[in-house]
Amino acid sequence: MPRSHPWALVFGLLSMEHQVGSAVGSYLPGLLHDTTASHTRPCSAPPPRSSPR
Repeated sequence: MPRSHPWALVFGLLSMEHQVGSAVGSYLPGLLHDTTASHTRPCSAPPPRSSPR
């Protein structure tokens, strides 16, 4: 039986991490929308701070 190449494990883990990140990245905004019933609050960034002069 041939030995597994170590790069196969590295690329397999990277691929798995990418898929998990994609799933979480699409699930969390939907969960926030269901919880808050709005896209405004979860997707709004805080206002920028004014720089001191």
